[in-house]
Amino acid sequence: MSVKDDFTLMSTLLIPVAIALNVVGGQIAAVLALPIYIDSIGTILAGILAGPWVGLVAGVLSNVINGIFQPNFFPFAVVSGVIGLVSGILSRKHMFTTWWKIIISILCVTLVGVVVGSPIVMYVYGGITGNGSTYLTALMLATGKTLFTSVFTSQVFTEIADKGLSIIVAYIIIKAMSDRILVKYPCGEQFLKHKKTTAVEAPVADDGKDA
Repeated sequence: MSVKDDFTLMSTLLIPVAIALNVVGGQIAAVLALPIYIDSIGTILAGILAGPWVGLVAGVLSNVINGIFQPNFFPFAVVSGVIGLVSGILSRKHMFTTWWKIIISILCVTLVGVVVGSPIVMYVYGGITGNGSTYLTALMLATGKTLFTSVFTSQVFTEIADKGLSIIVAYIIIKAMSDRILVKYPCGEQFLKHKKTTAVEAPVADDGKDA
């Protein structure tokens, strides 16, 4: 499918909903200094239902808007965009339809978050982002670990908890949606509760008469 195919009317309308979910989650995590971010539920939801490009746009825009309230969100826009992109690609491969596939998807999205996010945490913020995961980084630094080891380890724990929770919540939202809504999204048909069946033409009875 092309980029244009992803951006149906329903997909476009999903973007502000996804952004709202992300902004609310991100602000809750920031205010409570939680060790997870909770700012990717909408991004992942958009990617799963509408495809990789809608997920990418939802992720980037969410961080731009979150950055208005918390400027430290701005550099992570690339991380959110890639997470939305990967979520959409996995959805195209039907990787959110069974629990074992969902577990694999959580690991894939976590890996992306760690690989793309860790350099930003280290080189832009010196390991200190103000998020709750900073406490784990500081604890490891206090035990004599290097900055790279401390940031990478804290990112692994943070990302697997955060992305695991985000994917599960997004999946629960999707399962609660009706078939008439799901079918309107580019990737929604795979989640239909009543799968479409192809009508098979009934055989014509032979009455023994020649044409």
